[in-house]
Parts: sequence; C-alpha cells; structure tokens
Amino acid sequence: MLKNGVVFTLGIAVIAVFGSILQNIITYIGNDSMVLIVLSMVIQPIISLYIPLSVVNFAHEDNFGAFFDIPKIFKMVSFEYLGMFIVVSIISMLLMIIPMILLIFPLIGFFGMNMYTGPKMLFMASPLLLVVALFAFIVFSIVAVYVSFYSYRAYTNYFISKSPEKIVDFNQEL
Repeated sequence: MLKNGVVFTLGIAVIAVFGSILQNIITYIGNDSMVLIVLSMVIQPIISLYIPLSVVNFAHEDNFGAFFDIPKIFKMVSFEYLGMFIVVSIISMLLMIIPMILLIFPLIGFFGMNMYTGPKMLFMASPLLLVVALFAFIVFSIVAVYVSFYSYRAYTNYFISKSPEKIVDFNQEL
C-alpha cells in the first residue's frame, strides 16, 4: 500500500506540475495574444477533468504508465462525465463548508484575541481555542476522507461504465 500511495502521489504531482509548466509557457509566449491567454486558462480545467480518470485508470491497471494513457482517458471524457464531475464537485464543496467554517473560527479567534487583548489574555484563552481548533481539525479530516471516498467512487463507477475492457469481457461471457 505504501508503494501504491507513493506512485499515486507521484502520478498526480507529475500531471499537475506538467499542466502548470505548460500553462506558464503558453502565458509567457502569448502575453500579447488573447488566443494563447485563453488557451492558458483552459488548461487548468482540462487537467482537473483528466486527473480523476487517470487515477482510476492507474488503480485499474496497477501501472504508473496508466496515468499517462491520454487517448484512453480522453475517450472517456464526455458531457455525461462533465456533468458528473460538476455534480461531484458541488456536493464535495457543500459537504466541506461546515468543517471549513469550524476550522476557520478558532483561527480567527486566536489571531483576533492576540490583536485586541495582547499576549497575556491570549495565553489564558488559548487552551480553549486549541481544544476547539483540534476538534474542528478532526472533523475536517474525517469529512475530507469521506468526501474523497465518495468522489472517487463516483469516478470509478463512471470509469467502469465506459471501460472498453468491460464490454469485451461481457461479450466473451455471452
């Protein structure tokens, strides 16, 4: 599992870094051309759509090269996938709003108290803020894990429904 986790992280990092480098090169080259600037802005959403399917493809094939099977992955991108991606993103954001608010309020309280009351009052109130921040961080972490499970389950179900291997296996069974 550790090896797969490292390969998983490395694959996503390579794709993200490549996308950022490509975006910066296009922006640098086309600083006067509106077409290149728009192309540069389109790269990030394309990478965002590409990563979930590449991760599922990696899990399916158990091979680092599966992250970069560009023709197979782009063949699976459709309006159905775009709709599912948008719905999953909206649901994920909605589920993360409350934990993020729970996490932000103790930080605002901590820094706000330091500004208005001085360090003496801060040290008396910080244990309570620390407990609240720790609780908020735990809630945030748990919700983030479940949101990640939910989203990758949705991407995996889509991948399986569009996978050409599934159709070939099904025809062979008949």
